[in-house]
Parts: sequence; structure tokens; C-alpha cells
Amino acid sequence: MVSNDANGIRLRKNIVPLNYHLLIKPDMSKDVFYGTAEIEIVSQRSANTIELNALELEIESVKVLCGSKEQQPEFALNKRLQKLVIKLKKSVSGKVLIKIEYKGINNDKMYGFYRSTYTNNGKEYKLLTTQFEPTSARAMFPCFDEPSFKATFDVEVLIDKKLEAISNMPVKSEKIEGGLKRVTFERTPKMSTYLLYLGVGDFERTTSHLGKLKVSVVTVPGRKSMTAIPLEYGKRFIKFYEEYFGIKFPLPKMDFIAIPDFAAGAMENWGAITFREIDLLADKDTSLANKQNIAITVSHELAHQWFGDLVTMAWWDDLWLNESFATFMSYKASNAEYPEFKLDIQYFQDVINSGLVADELVNTHPINVKVENPDQINGIFDNISYEKGGSILYMLENYVGAKAFRNGLHAYLKKHAYSNAVKSDLWNAIQAASGNRKIAGMMADWITKPGHPIVEVRMDGDDAMVRQRRFTINSDMSDTWRIPINYASEKGKGSYMLEESTGSIRNVGRWVKVNYGQAGLYRVDYGDSLLNELGRLVECGELGELDAFGLENDLFVLARSGRIKLSRYLSFIDTYYKNFPGKSSEHYLSLSSISSHLGWLFSMGYDYSISREIKEASEKFHVQLLGDVGFEKRQGEPATSTLLRSYALSSLGMLSYRPVVDWAMMQFDKITKGHAVDSNVRSAVYATVAWNSGIGVMQKFIEMYKRERVPDEQIRLLSALARFRGAKAALKVLAFSKSKFVKLQDSFRLPVLLLGNPETKSAALEWCFANWQKLMRDYPSSANKLGRFVSSMSSFSDARTMRRIAAFFSKPRNNREDIKREVKKTIERLNANIRFVKMNSE
Repeated sequence: MVSNDANGIRLRKNIVPLNYHLLIKPDMSKDVFYGTAEIEIVSQRSANTIELNALELEIESVKVLCGSKEQQPEFALNKRLQKLVIKLKKSVSGKVLIKIEYKGINNDKMYGFYRSTYTNNGKEYKLLTTQFEPTSARAMFPCFDEPSFKATFDVEVLIDKKLEAISNMPVKSEKIEGGLKRVTFERTPKMSTYLLYLGVGDFERTTSHLGKLKVSVVTVPGRKSMTAIPLEYGKRFIKFYEEYFGIKFPLPKMDFIAIPDFAAGAMENWGAITFREIDLLADKDTSLANKQNIAITVSHELAHQWFGDLVTMAWWDDLWLNESFATFMSYKASNAEYPEFKLDIQYFQDVINSGLVADELVNTHPINVKVENPDQINGIFDNISYEKGGSILYMLENYVGAKAFRNGLHAYLKKHAYSNAVKSDLWNAIQAASGNRKIAGMMADWITKPGHPIVEVRMDGDDAMVRQRRFTINSDMSDTWRIPINYASEKGKGSYMLEESTGSIRNVGRWVKVNYGQAGLYRVDYGDSLLNELGRLVECGELGELDAFGLENDLFVLARSGRIKLSRYLSFIDTYYKNFPGKSSEHYLSLSSISSHLGWLFSMGYDYSISREIKEASEKFHVQLLGDVGFEKRQGEPATSTLLRSYALSSLGMLSYRPVVDWAMMQFDKITKGHAVDSNVRSAVYATVAWNSGIGVMQKFIEMYKRERVPDEQIRLLSALARFRGAKAALKVLAFSKSKFVKLQDSFRLPVLLLGNPETKSAALEWCFANWQKLMRDYPSSANKLGRFVSSMSSFSDARTMRRIAAFFSKPRNNREDIKREVKKTIERLNANIRFVKMNSE
């Protein structure tokens, strides 16, 4: 039966869970499971109603025991609020036991207790796995599904005796009962519901030990050869975090589990982290970029084992406490253990710049944001919670010093272990460790305000006059932050705290570089004369690579937002960023940033008069870059050279630069004949061949994709399909994206990439409009994918298309809570695109 109860989405705080005893019995032939949940609670005052969360469960019976007295109360499901409401005949207080019998479904939408499929030796098999964050534990068992309701868990499962079960804790016992295997796990520590894990299937594992800690990589059959590298990553990162946090890994085992169907990149279930296969599995032939991604992903999820699992945010408005720290720490750990990856440099592009770009809109949100319902919660798993938050932490560590920052983290984790925390707990701990009483107030600016500042710098004699405003890509807005500014000048280096809208840095000489070292989360506008002076310092090598990157990056954003003409940006990089022959690897940040920006300009200006100017600038830049790094990998070359080569080849392939097109065709022929080709350039090969070939070649890509079993090669081939040109090619690719050969976890990739292809975006947009209702069903809010379709629509730059997109999403049936903000952001970007093209085409 269904209740009309409207007490609100949040659960009442007077009833607290202590322990869950769960028995789960799946029927994998029917994609259903049967469950028994015995939940021990404490009612802190007399209560005649108990509310729990439940989603897509059939409740068969409920019993409530208080002491020796048992009740069989009335109960009802409120589907809108995702609640099970239990109406007691007699009030209860103190310790109470709730017994619930129920039935659930193993869906294929990658949330709750869902089913995943894989092929081995030509035959398809199933496994079951869970994805509970943020609010889907309630789809496997009735529970208090909010992070502050921590409890212990005793998990049992009845499964086919040939299968294995995995949960957060080690197996306590196994025994055969009536032809089935009962697997009982040891009791968990006190933890939040979203961190519970259960997997059932035919698994293979590679196991090692780190002291007494058992560490394993778990895969479906046939993947074991790709487990040694991630296993080594995992062990090294665990050791790093134990030393950095000063706290031993809290559980007796750690499983890294590769799942064939997985909506996110990975999930930090305590002691049983789940991953997409491409984000975990690797061998010696895996590309450098993917090895880096695996290292970052593994270290990100392991950071959560302390920051998020051991200490958990009290509510989802402080999601950033989990994700920002895991983002920040993942690069720190990866760089410490694998310095050859050069991830300390890439942090500025991957994290800080990504955070700035995501935050440059009026319709962004603060890092700490009010959320109530599941759709709103799903909507904040974005670049603000991850990258902007990680950037703020980098700025804070730079401000207080690495030692004080680390000591503050240690105190925070010790104090709140096995409990919950809010943002002020963290600031208070770091403030106490550093002795700087300004930290809490300063950080409140950055966490609670949307957006970020742009600092305008103008010289007045030997003084630098500075002014701050909130930056957006359409117009500046009045606001102020407390900005810790590091600077370098003709007369030396220093620091300055800008607390008002204007200020001055005294006695700097003829020039000053603000945001020296690029640790601050803000843009800078220098004006023409000072910018040229700084450009000359870049050209002669007096200004380091981080600051050269910062200058270029900020200047591009000024052009993209219409504050300066595009010609000014192109002239600046051509004048000051070409004198790096033989030193490209040392200037990775600047060169990769320019390459990325020229790629954006190529697509944005494709149908306009500025296209020729952009293509000429891009070809000149990338030919010079390729001349420096070469077509072939050189023995002992740094990681940055390997990455720059792939960027240069991909860009020149899109420009149909004949030497690169000919090279790519030769490499593609080698691949199709089974010869070895460097995995680091395969993406460039496939993209170049697709862009410069007719639709007839597409079937060869499709057949290669169908046969491929290596995860990163599958994605390379799939992504290349979106590089073919024309509406006919787009429709063929879109049809293939919905075929049985492309998993749901990957199918979104093709429409999203086609929307970014200037030759196919119009056809892809029409397809999205026509298929939107099905897309909404295929990608529920828990999948966090529908917003990717929306944001990719920002590739257009004409007013007519913008009006059509706005009109489409103005209809309630086409919009949804988890994408509402993304729709507004896309309209903002479209407006900026229109202005950019108009300004630079005149």
C-alpha cells in the first residue's frame, strides 16, 4: 500500500540505528532478491512512528520488538519520499529491534543491488554488485540512509555454491544449506549505509599482503593478467596514506574490484572499492595516460578510506569534505609514489584549471551547497565538489604550510574517527595546528560563496594597484574574497592579503607577476603593457613554467569571455611561447594548455570567418611541437613528452595535415594486420583515420570494437567513431550506441562526443531531442550522466539553436531536478559563445 505521508525527505533524528543484520538471497535467474533486515535501534524518546528509507522494495512483513514485547504494526511505503513508515500500536523507547521481510529487484541501471554482465569464452554471464552512494542503499534494504546514521553491519548471503560473495569485511564462515552456500561476513566498524558493499559472482583474484593487511585485485574471469599493476599501486598508496595521516588502515582487508558495468569511475566502499574496468586494470601495454588515470583513481578512492569512510560528512551539503580531499590527496600520493608521471605539474591543468572553468558561470553553486532530495544530491557530484574544492585545499596548504596542514588533518581524523564532521571541524583543526586565527573566516569565503575572483593589476609607478571582482564568462559581478596573493616582481618575491575590493602592492618595480606559483584560485587581468613585459620574461626563461602557464591560461579566458579580441591571444602565444625547441617537456603545462585552447577554438570557429586564422595558428603551433617531440617515442623520454606527442598528432590529424594523415593511415594498417603500435598514439591514429576517411571505413572500427577485450583499447575505438564526419555517419554511430554491443555505462560517450564534433553536432542534437524521454529513463539521476548530454549542447554558437535548446528544456517533461542547474549553465555558455563568435568575426 502507498502512504500520502508528507513529513519531509529527511529522517527524524530521535531514532538512531545501532546495528543491521542482513540476510540477502538473490535469485539470479529472475533478477530478484529476497531479504531479511533485523535493525537494532535506539529511540531516544517515546515514539509511535518509525521511518526508514526504502526504494523499489516490496515489504512483506514488519515486526517490532521492545524488550520481550512484539508488535506487528501497520506499515506503508511512501514512494515519493522513498520511505517506509511504520505505525506502532504502542509507543516504544530505548533499544528496539525491527524485523523486516522484503523483496527487491536487481536492475540493470547500475544503482542499488544491480546486475552486471560479461562475456567469457563466447558465453555471457551475470554478476551482482552494489552502488549505494549517495542514496541507493535503500534499494537493497530498508535503512536509515543518511550519512550521519552510522551503525555496524552483519551481512549474510545465500548464493549458488559455485559463486563467491564479497563484502566490506572478511568472510567469517561458509556452509552449505539446502544446495546453497551461506556466506557470513565479520561485523563491520561503525559506518554509513552508502559505504556498505555486496558482490556475488564468479571472481578471480590476485592477492598480496602489506604487513597483516590482505590486499586483492578482483576481476571477472579472463582479466587476471591485468591485475599486477593496480595491485602494486594499491599497496604503495595504502602505505603512503598510513604514514601521511598517521593512522593505520582501519580494516583487515582491502579489495579492489573491477566491475564490467559501472556508472561512475570508482566507489569508495570501505574495504571493497569498486571500479570501472578501464579505471583499474592495466598491463605493460596500457597507455601512459591510462596508467596515470588508474593511479589517480586508486589513490583517490583509498584517500576516502580515511577521508569519507573513517570520518564522514554529516550531510551531503559537505560532500566536498569527501571529494575535494580525495581529489587533492590523489595527486599528492600519486606524485610521491610515482614521480615519473609528473602529476604534480598536471594538477594545475587537471584540477585547478578545471575547477576555474566549472566555476565561471552565474549558475554555478558554492562548494558547500544546500541539498535535500536525492536528485539534488546527485547533481552536486561535479567539478565544483571535486576540482574546485581540491583547488581550495591546495591554496590553503600553500598558505598555512605543508606541516601545519598535515598536522591539522591528523587531528581532525583522530577526533572524528568512526563519526561525522562538518566543515567548521576541519577549519578549526587546521587553524589550531597553524596558529593562524584568520583561516576559518578566510575559508568561509571560498566555501560558501559561488564563483571566484578576477584580480585586475595595473602599474602606478613602482606600485601595483589591484582590484577584485567576481569573474563570469559573460560579465563581472561585485563581490570580494580574502585572497592570499603570492607575487614575484622586479624587486623580489612577497605575499599580500587582498581583503577589500581594491588594494596596492607597494614598491615592486617595473613589473609584478600576481598568483606567483599559481596556487591561488583566481584569474588575473594585467592589461597590455604589463602583460607584454611578463611575456618577455616567459620568452627569455626568467619566469618559470607554472607562471607561464598561468599567463596564457588567464589570457585565453579573457578572450573567450569577450574582454579582449581573439587576435590578441593568438599574437601573444605566437610571440612569447615559441622559443622552446628541445625543451617542450619542460613546458608541458603551457604547451598542453595552448593545444587544448586551440582545439576549442577550432570547434567554436569552425563555421565562421575566424576559422582560417585559427587553423593557421593551430597548424603552426602543433607542427613546431611535433617537430620537437617527434612521431616516435624516444628511449627514456619524460612522461610529458609522451603526452605532448599525442596532443600534437591528434590536433594535426583534425587539421588534415598531410604528413600526419599519411602516418596515421600507415599505423592503422599495421594495427589491422596485428602488428604492434605504441598504445600512447593509438587514440591519435584512430581519430585521424576516422576524421579523414569516408563512412565506409566505419564498419572496420565497429568490428574491431566488437572483438576487443582490453578496456582502454575498447574506449579508444568507441571514441573514434564520433570523429567521422557528416549527418549520415552520426546517425549510424548513434544507432550503434544503443545496440547490444555497447554497454549502458559507455553508450553516453558517443552522443556526447558527437555533440562536440562540428561536423555532426546538429544531427546529434536532433537525435537527443527525439530520444530524450528514453535517455531520461536509461540514465536515472543516480547514474549522474544525463547532465553530460546537456552540457555537451554548449558546443553551438548561434542564437537560433540556443533558443531551441532553451525552449526544449522549458517543458517540464524534458527537465529533471538533477539537470536543472546544468541547463542554466549550458544557456550561459551558449550566450558566451554567440558573443565570442560575433565579436571576433566582425
